[in-house]
Amino acid sequence: MFKLIGYFPIAVENEGVFRNILRDLKLNKSKRPGGTYVPNDLDTESSLDEIFKKYSEGNRMGIFTITGFEIQGTTATIRFEDIAPLSGGGTSLKYIFKENKNVEYLKSEFTIMS
Repeated sequence: MFKLIGYFPIAVENEGVFRNILRDLKLNKSKRPGGTYVPNDLDTESSLDEIFKKYSEGNRMGIFTITGFEIQGTTATIRFEDIAPLSGGGTSLKYIFKENKNVEYLKSEFTIMS
């Protein structure tokens, strides 16, 4: 569904925002579009290298996959999916953030479910 975008350098440069978005997804998965695809044990505290390997590398069929992370001004967008044959879906969620790296969910830009 979503093409994997090389988001790792952006996540490293904006680590606090990236981690806080992951924490929000983990804590509020039932309130977020596409939250059913977020694993209950989403790893938010390992090194960014480990998080990238765990959620974006290798064969991703039927597995939660972070496909992108972007920053524009004071907004951040994360894209993730969990696609399997004839099932799954994904979403693109936008957050706003402050200088202290706190994030607030703003809206879903795109969600697809099958």
